[in-house]
Amino acid sequence: MKKRMEVENVALLKRIMEMELLRLREKNNIDMVFFYGIDGRLFSSSIPDDLDMKQYILLNSLKENMPYLCAQLRTKNLNISIQEYAEGAIILCGVGRNAFLANIVARDIKVEEFNTYLEPIINTSTVIKHLFELKPMKEDSLSNYPPEVAEELRSLSHQLFKEKFKQTKDYKKNEDILELLKKRLKEVIGPGNINEIITMTFNEMGVNIGHMNRANWEIFINTIVDNHVKNMAGEVVAEECKRSWNMQVEKRLKSFI
Repeated sequence: MKKRMEVENVALLKRIMEMELLRLREKNNIDMVFFYGIDGRLFSSSIPDDLDMKQYILLNSLKENMPYLCAQLRTKNLNISIQEYAEGAIILCGVGRNAFLANIVARDIKVEEFNTYLEPIINTSTVIKHLFELKPMKEDSLSNYPPEVAEELRSLSHQLFKEKFKQTKDYKKNEDILELLKKRLKEVIGPGNINEIITMTFNEMGVNIGHMNRANWEIFINTIVDNHVKNMAGEVVAEECKRSWNMQVEKRLKSFI
């Protein structure tokens, strides 16, 4: 079951919105995406590290028109607006009554091609509105959306959980233990296929590093030693590895801060 994480503070809100804007940009070949309030405040964005001339010109056009756009949007509820230029297009999409997405596509777009951009932009506006209003990620809330929007929210929440889980004490502890075992394995069998052996052992156990516990580490060590170390270094060395490595892991588990 995919675990998900609720957006409980401003830092998490900022991160999950950045994730969504990046997805929109990369999946749909959009050059830049901005999430603005109708007062001109920039809440979040996703842009390339370096801008080419067309991107730079369109970005300046958006900035120059921002006061006019915001003044207009204070009295009107924006749905979709497409502004075409020689360098490309700026596609605006409302996010509720108080915010909007500005999407820059810096290339020639035929009229019939705009629909390929509009659907994902509209879906993202719905996703961003849900996140911005700090609505829960419960299934009864998600069921009110189209399937693609609900699935996007589930996926974002799961990705956020994975990112934050890697920052927990338990995850860092397991990473530390794995690095220790890699070093010990390298000392016995050389630098060869260590990563392949590690991956194969995790797959055989059906567990990943984030969920390892003391019993799992013992099984992990015994499996690697029996399947690999014993064949390459002999039974005597293998038995010593089991004893020594398990003791070292036990020490790390007790002392890790």
